[in-house]
Amino acid sequence: MSQLPSANGQSGHSKPALIFTVDDEEMITSVVEAILLSEGYEVRVFQDPTLALKAFTEAKRKPDLVVTDFVMGEMNGMELIEKCKRQVPGLKTILLSGTVTENFVLSFPIQPHKFLAKPFQAEQLVSAVRMVLNSPSR
Repeated sequence: MSQLPSANGQSGHSKPALIFTVDDEEMITSVVEAILLSEGYEVRVFQDPTLALKAFTEAKRKPDLVVTDFVMGEMNGMELIEKCKRQVPGLKTILLSGTVTENFVLSFPIQPHKFLAKPFQAEQLVSAVRMVLNSPSR
């Protein structure tokens, strides 16, 4: 029986949850990284969704959660989520956006576990991450 992550991202006997965060705005990834690191999570940051997908594909240890922006250069966040979920169907995901609404996201066949509108407060991100990590895979 596996244990659920605690508030600091760790279960009773395993490593901290690994989170990939993807946003083409360096300021956003820096802030998200700082917030998640302060909560005890292990974080990998990407400004390019293509590089994030490559790292995801090649990773021996897949992330427990992918937090991604929607609008990014060559690939949007929903495309990234879809491509990652083809490899790991139960992957947990959070979509961030300051340009699209949650209703718009509902039109996609594959859904993130959580949508978080930008700008958001640190507490909102932490709460969303905890909720998603503690939720069953789908």
